[in-house]
Amino acid sequence: MMWENINFENNTYTLESELTKNRQTQVYDLSDTLLLCLKEYGIQEKGLVFPSNTKPNQTIGKTGMDYHWKNIRIATGFANINMHDLRHVVGNFAVNKGYGLEVIASALGHKSSNVTKRYSHVKRESASSIIDDLVNTFKPS
Repeated sequence: MMWENINFENNTYTLESELTKNRQTQVYDLSDTLLLCLKEYGIQEKGLVFPSNTKPNQTIGKTGMDYHWKNIRIATGFANINMHDLRHVVGNFAVNKGYGLEVIASALGHKSSNVTKRYSHVKRESASSIIDDLVNTFKPS
């Protein structure tokens, strides 16, 4: 993640095509919470947002990320979760809050909502509430 790819006027972050799985440039909206975190972190004009502590012109290495991720997992009590699992958490949370697959696909950076379906497992309660809502909407007064 480079500071140059963050547009603070439009509150967006651009991920260049050579860095994406589908080889297409992707633009993400930055939420107010993310913008606040970046401001508190210390906005720079250019360079890596998360540089290595030991090699300033390189990204944090896998061992550095693993170290921080391990501490986060311990602190939160989620010892067996990996970073990619967070995509499933976002998908599951969003679908069960009623967000459409197109919106979730955009949040996850998917080109198509078909890919998003594997991240969004609806809770049984959410699915059954559709029937309850339908019956309550059309039941005689």
